[in-house]
Amino acid sequence: TATLVSLHAVWQGFTSADLATATIGNAAYLSSYLVPVFFLALLPLLREESLSSRSVVQSRALHMLILAVLLLAVMFTQARAGVVGFGAGVGTALLLFVFLGDKKGQTFSVSHTRLKWAAGILVAAGIAASAVLLFAPEIAAPVLPDRLSGLLNFDIQERTASARVLVWRVAREGWKERLLFGWGPENFNILFNAHYDPNLYIVEPWFDRAHNFLFDIGSTTGGAGFLSYISMFGAAAFLVIRQWKEGRTSFGVMNIYSALLVAHLAQNMFTFDTLSSFLVITFVFGSIAAHERDATHTSVLKKSFASVPRAFPKSFLKGFAGLSVLFFVSYLLVVKPYLANAEAHKGWELLRGGAGDELAIQQFEKSLSYNLPYSIDTRRFIAEYVFEFLKQGGNRPASSLQRLTEYAIKQMTENMRAEPQNVKWVMYRGELYMVGAQKFDSALIKNAEADFLRAKDMSGGRPQIYLELAEARKRQGDTEGAWKHLDFILQKIPEFAFAHANAAVLAVDTGNREREEQEMIWLRAHGELSH
Repeated sequence: TATLVSLHAVWQGFTSADLATATIGNAAYLSSYLVPVFFLALLPLLREESLSSRSVVQSRALHMLILAVLLLAVMFTQARAGVVGFGAGVGTALLLFVFLGDKKGQTFSVSHTRLKWAAGILVAAGIAASAVLLFAPEIAAPVLPDRLSGLLNFDIQERTASARVLVWRVAREGWKERLLFGWGPENFNILFNAHYDPNLYIVEPWFDRAHNFLFDIGSTTGGAGFLSYISMFGAAAFLVIRQWKEGRTSFGVMNIYSALLVAHLAQNMFTFDTLSSFLVITFVFGSIAAHERDATHTSVLKKSFASVPRAFPKSFLKGFAGLSVLFFVSYLLVVKPYLANAEAHKGWELLRGGAGDELAIQQFEKSLSYNLPYSIDTRRFIAEYVFEFLKQGGNRPASSLQRLTEYAIKQMTENMRAEPQNVKWVMYRGELYMVGAQKFDSALIKNAEADFLRAKDMSGGRPQIYLELAEARKRQGDTEGAWKHLDFILQKIPEFAFAHANAAVLAVDTGNREREEQEMIWLRAHGELSH
């Protein structure tokens, strides 16, 4: 499966300037899925058949080709977390071979003595290359073509990297507040809003993950949850090493599984598990645990199957009951979400295609009727369509825009009931009220301001909130109140260009020539104006 996905990614890499996403739809998620699979794909190469066998040679050649495709796909994602994970995994495998590998054996007709020297040289080269990437990235820049240059950009000042560091700091502060049990699974967004760092204004305003398993798991489930998470990997490593020491598995299998576990944790220092990557690591845990069954367990299993014909009715009833439960759970966890998403997608396409607002709303209502936890995202799509439509200068009758805006406000109110601690829905509703106030009912500006004030109490560090409050005060004729909010955020973040632009507009609108000139000088000096 991963090979087919990788072929798709490689095709994207050669035919498009965009990051390879394949069927997963996100370059980082694709990379975190493929890196562990790369190590799994090494396992068939460890079979002990002689190289003289033509079928074995062909099989190994095929697997080498698969490895090349997987590696190329990871490169085309340009995901640096994947590079870190791959490098950590390979380094672990080489070091284990150097220190624990059999000195007298041969692999691929090459003595282990020579291979150990080669592995040591590769480790030293990898350490040197890592040092160059971290401390002198300009030297490494010419190594890869422009299409893959992002793979080697580990500059901490780079926008995405610096944002990750800021988010980690936010997570650390939140974790310190609830050290033992954290903020609760899937509650990182609540922590993030409560401890929001105003310097994050340069990146996306909403984070629901820390992009680092240490801070992500630690801050949401506390020290107890973090130790539980790490213990899964520790238990897996302990079992596979014990299996090797007891002769129940080969050194090569132990080495690859150990490298895979390290690679997964290393890449999750800069990203997080999605369903695709977590399924792979769960499969690995199961595979390692399966090797714990010894001959006694196997014989017991055979005896139990041998007795099935004599106890067929009872076994049949148990099997039927088990399948019934499986189908019921599958309907709840798979079929219903699929049907709900399909209806929501139809509604989204109807809105985008201009095929009729009422038809689109009917589709959204069908999706929401399934009453799933994921209904929150269906409601979010409705609000974000309104924002995107206006942002792109869309044009539709006033009655149509009013209907959609009011419907989106209703859905955000439902989201606020479902997630009362999530400031995102409060901000979304406030922004929708602002749209309504601008387009069809000026009285809605008070509703907008009330939501923004509520958002300020929930996440006081967000600069966007103060810009919205300033706009609300301005629309109500309170110039002094508007300046109060703008000046507050400019004192917090003096380099916030968008706030300076808003201040310039307010100065122009209110005839404040002195402040207008002051803001224009700042904007020109910082390259925000061309003339």
